[in-house]
Amino acid sequence: RLSFANAKVPDLRAYNRYLPNEHIRFDGGSGTLTGDLTLDGAGVIGQGTLGVDAKTARMHLAGLALRTDVDIDLRLRRADIKRRTFNIDGSRVALNNVSFTEPGGESRSGWWARIELDRVRMDWDKPISIDGRVRIAMKDVGFLLSMFSRQRDYPKWVFKLIGSGQAQASANVQWAGQTLVLDRVQADNQRYDVKARLRLHGKNRTGSLYA
Repeated sequence: RLSFANAKVPDLRAYNRYLPNEHIRFDGGSGTLTGDLTLDGAGVIGQGTLGVDAKTARMHLAGLALRTDVDIDLRLRRADIKRRTFNIDGSRVALNNVSFTEPGGESRSGWWARIELDRVRMDWDKPISIDGRVRIAMKDVGFLLSMFSRQRDYPKWVFKLIGSGQAQASANVQWAGQTLVLDRVQADNQRYDVKARLRLHGKNRTGSLYA
């Protein structure tokens, strides 16, 4: 058993070797790492938890540059020892105090999101790949719209409407290498509904969005 708490990570870019850098990477910042892991005789993780806590981290996510506080609570349960895959159901990711800049140059601040990983499998090989379904509570759907297009490409009434309150969302996620797929995306509150699908491959993005 390996257990440690609040190990200092002076440069979050150290994690980039494990990430599918084409669509997510750390550009700077520091944080802490906490873990409680059970390993077998060969040193392979069987189950456990990993936590990452970082303040004002600089990141690139799906083509958007952002600053955010990151709180990751990862629950690991080995699914296949030979393929190094894990069930990470019940894991959580919280993003707070998010500010981001769209490709068109528009910027937003004060955004937040709470991500619940309902049924998700993770392949531990480098880079990590993820496949499953997630639920998200978010301040509004502004970040989602920004993933699809620049703010000036939308009708003006759209961005007036999305500031009307918290939204709940769910999506199927497949993330491996240069390809990120969001399918069956549904987001809503009492004033609007958004349905979407998006495929990012390298710098190419295709999809559809209905509001």
